Amino acid sequence: MVQLVYQDWREDWLASLVPQMLEKFHAEHPNIRVFYNPDPLTPISSTMLAQMRDGTAPDVFQGCCSFFPIWAQAGFLL
Repeated sequence: MVQLVYQDWREDWLASLVPQMLEKFHAEHPNIRVFYNPDPLTPISSTMLAQMRDGTAPDVFQGCCSFFPIWAQAGFLL
């Protein structure tokens, strides 16, 4: 079984939808288990970079902003 950590915005509206989305995803993909992790409360630009360096960053995440090119140039993004 494949296990993935998915990190996304820490928004009330999203957190309430995630269980429904994961239930449907898990039903359609029984060999993949996804665990939702909301964005940290600390600035994601520094927190995520530290996690990437440590090898503890989420497998899949959504985001934006000026720090994405920095992460990509450092070889942390596919």
